[in-house]
Amino acid sequence: MKILKVSLSISHLFVAIFAFLGGWAAISRPTDPFGISTDMLANSPFETFLIPGLLLFIVIGLGQLFAAAFKLFRSRYQAYVSFVTGGVLLIWLLVQVLMIRTIEVLHVVTFVIACIQVALSLALMYKERLFPTDYVMRFINRHKHA
Repeated sequence: MKILKVSLSISHLFVAIFAFLGGWAAISRPTDPFGISTDMLANSPFETFLIPGLLLFIVIGLGQLFAAAFKLFRSRYQAYVSFVTGGVLLIWLLVQVLMIRTIEVLHVVTFVIACIQVALSLALMYKERLFPTDYVMRFINRHKHA
């Protein structure tokens, strides 16, 4: 079980670092982060990369860092937080690809990492018996003989 938790934390830290870098680039140079033209935003509601950069930095970067921290604090709820942040990352990617109408290698790599996060968090939920059905069954068994 420890390897699941460590793997999740490492994946969250990896994504957080790149989200901070990409978000900061978009915030500090909203018209051409990494030399990317705002023409890419033609089908989106944004004119510059400032708002997407803020969202990337705050929602994805801080969210992934928060999820990684759950391992350090030995929280029982690491699986839930990892599942949510992995899901948010998947939604972020889907919306981004739909808006810019192109798929880059980085999208594919990040999609795979997000899927791994979701899969590992589900495995951790299973191992720690944290699925909602587990709680229901424990409740039923506790009150069956009452």
